[in-house]
Amino acid sequence: MNYEKITTWKEACKIHGNDPTALPIVNHLPVKFQNWLISSFKLGIITEAINTDENGKIWIPDYSNTNQRKYFPWFEVKSTKDKPSGFGFSRSDFGDWRTLTHIGSRLCFDTSDKVYHIEKHFEQLFIDFHLIQE
Repeated sequence: MNYEKITTWKEACKIHGNDPTALPIVNHLPVKFQNWLISSFKLGIITEAINTDENGKIWIPDYSNTNQRKYFPWFEVKSTKDKPSGFGFSRSDFGDWRTLTHIGSRLCFDTSDKVYHIEKHFEQLFIDFHLIQE
């Protein structure tokens, strides 16, 4: 699958046959955790879809291989007039992944282009994932 064609939640779900309406049930939890859990679920599926190649093979990072680059989005919380919530995409980065990680390891990619793509089309999910909103 060409990852550039994945620009919506529904398109990401189609890649591996996920039902876009089948979301985790979180209504029994405090509201401030509901968006975080739903966005985490969605970002996992979107990441897997974007990491799927033309033959249907999913790129899975090998954390025992320190020579393999693993790119992840890096955000900064910095308020501006246009973004009072203070959330913005900063850059794509890769980690050394020896004993310290700076972000959830499931949300990484094999190229920085994929990181820029997911940031462009799914920024609100990252906002919901990283920031508590009541």
